[in-house]
Amino acid sequence: MVFADGAVYRGDFEKNGRHGKGLYRNSVGIPIFDGPWSSDEPGTGAADVLYSSGHRYKGHVQSGAREGEGTLWHDSLDGSNLIYTGQWKADEFHGDGELHCPDGLYRGQFVNGVREGEGRFEYSRDTSSYYQGQWKEDQPHGIGTCVDQHGEYADREFEEGELSRRYFSRSRSVFKVKHTLPAMSVKVEPGPQGLPRSSVIGGLLGEEPQTQLIDNGGNTRRSGHRPSSMGLRWA
Repeated sequence: MVFADGAVYRGDFEKNGRHGKGLYRNSVGIPIFDGPWSSDEPGTGAADVLYSSGHRYKGHVQSGAREGEGTLWHDSLDGSNLIYTGQWKADEFHGDGELHCPDGLYRGQFVNGVREGEGRFEYSRDTSSYYQGQWKEDQPHGIGTCVDQHGEYADREFEEGELSRRYFSRSRSVFKVKHTLPAMSVKVEPGPQGLPRSSVIGGLLGEEPQTQLIDNGGNTRRSGHRPSSMGLRWA
């Protein structure tokens, strides 16, 4: 199937619509969506998706949205940068996963796109520094342990990334320093913004309505089925 702009779909069909396994390439031949189709739209199953933003996703989708296990990265002239690998729900990080950020690496739980639950963050500023414990709304929040240049502070309470002085269970200094509790922040930078949504895949569905010719075993007929209203012709 060839679109009016030269884009091409090769794969399975049902009732004149894309249905089953198929690959869509844009007008310059770049693979955009390789995976399941249902009723002429991206479906449910394993897929390889390239978004116009340069992000690429390989994993499970549901009706074209990132859902289940999968990996997202960004391709640029400088190379590929891994962003996230793990569980997804409705295009958002959700469940257990690994998030790569400019300020460090997080491994743990997510809820609706933000770090929430239990997790560990290793700071890029110092390979020996980390926070491990509870998170809320993308920041350390609750009981956790922090290790930095001041030492180790275990089972402390943190509020929105700042050390609370209300809760002291136990702590010890890993390094021999005067043990006066510093004003400690374990705040992290916000997670990645502007990640692509499944709605942008709607651009695969074609252009202005246009009559197409269908060659059906030597019998050419004009079709009014939905694909014919998408500016398409058969390859």
